[in-house]
Amino acid sequence: MPITERVAAKDTFLPVCGGAQGNEPIFVTKGTSVVIFLYAMHRRSDLYGLHAELFRPERWNEAMPLEAAPIKAKWGYIPFHRGARVCPGRK
Repeated sequence: MPITERVAAKDTFLPVCGGAQGNEPIFVTKGTSVVIFLYAMHRRSDLYGLHAELFRPERWNEAMPLEAAPIKAKWGYIPFHRGARVCPGRK
């Protein structure tokens, strides 16, 4: 299962996920483990629209909620864990 885990090196804030609506910053203390489940994130209907769990390549030609906010557009789709965009099978 594709999972990304990081440990905060210092006290910091994540830009969203806090507050009653989940759209306010959230404080993360030094040493806290932050885990991102990419499989689940890439199937969120609030980012990818209805039926996000279905294989529909044509969705990339349609308007998606993902594109509505700059942070969501930048961080809502991270197939390579927000790293270099190189083919994993290249070598």
